[in-house]
Amino acid sequence: MRPQCASLLGGFSVAIIYRYLDIGLIYRWNFGDRGPASPLSTPDTPARSRATTHTLSDGTVFEQLKYGWYTLWSFCHVNTPYEVKNVPRFSRYDPTYVPSGHRFVLKQISTAAACYVFLDLLGQERPP
Repeated sequence: MRPQCASLLGGFSVAIIYRYLDIGLIYRWNFGDRGPASPLSTPDTPARSRATTHTLSDGTVFEQLKYGWYTLWSFCHVNTPYEVKNVPRFSRYDPTYVPSGHRFVLKQISTAAACYVFLDLLGQERPP
């Protein structure tokens, strides 16, 4: 069991490093902008002053940690202005449908159980 745990931890570590490179260094997400940092000046908008930037980033430490945690683990940014294209909806026929928490968990558990049983049955076959 130890090699599997080490492999899982290593995979998560690499994923977190890539995620930090993406949101922290390339797109420069920050708490003040609540998303990717907008350019300081464009032809249409004047540059923001230091005072404005400072007031945008004010927030409690808990709020900043909560934002950082959500941003780190939300790879698709569902239901935000930065949502990844082609995020599948729960229903093809009613895009606004969102199942209850219990229904969603039961569906996920049943899907995982069915996959486990299917793979277990495949493992029972004789080797070729």
